[in-house]
Amino acid sequence: MSLNEGDAQTRLPCRRAADGTARAGLRPLVFRVDDSTPQVVQSVLLERGWDKFDHREQDVEGWNLYWRTSSFRMAEHINVKPWQQLNHHPGTTRLTRKDRLARQLKHMGRMYGSLLYEFIPPTFVMPGDYCQFVAEYFKEKQALGTKPGYWICKPAELSRGRGITVFSDIKDLIFDDTYVVQKYICSWPRRPAPGLQLWVCTNNNS
Repeated sequence: MSLNEGDAQTRLPCRRAADGTARAGLRPLVFRVDDSTPQVVQSVLLERGWDKFDHREQDVEGWNLYWRTSSFRMAEHINVKPWQQLNHHPGTTRLTRKDRLARQLKHMGRMYGSLLYEFIPPTFVMPGDYCQFVAEYFKEKQALGTKPGYWICKPAELSRGRGITVFSDIKDLIFDDTYVVQKYICSWPRRPAPGLQLWVCTNNNS
């Protein structure tokens, strides 16, 4: 066996026994996907020695990771086996959906005091908060006079900047689904405005 072949074998992930120790000779871990799974996820797993689940050749429970973009039903969480993981945990949409995150932050502000959350710009969830937004829009417009103010409108469920618009005139506010409208912060000392992405790894959902 060549050195490269040996290195490749040591990089292969293998299933762990009940006591948590790795057992030599076990087959690579298996990931399951659906039509929504990004190709980059599949490519990374394959590069790291995982096998792709094939329902025609493998047992229906013969996978270790199920990765898809849509959430799982509670029954799927309940029926997951000890050797299996899902890439979504129950309740995570409270943080990952923009509209639910906005409501959670408002709720936290009421619980612990709005002063702790004043770093969050005025936020409105459309269409439910439309009347409140209109009142805030014209209040600011009167205060600014001829100086334009800017607002950012984001689809609640999309990511990676898709569907986002920035507007100054309320006539340019268009939404046909659940959207989040926030005061656009124009006073960053540097350009472009900073972005923040957080990645969290967890081994359980308790």
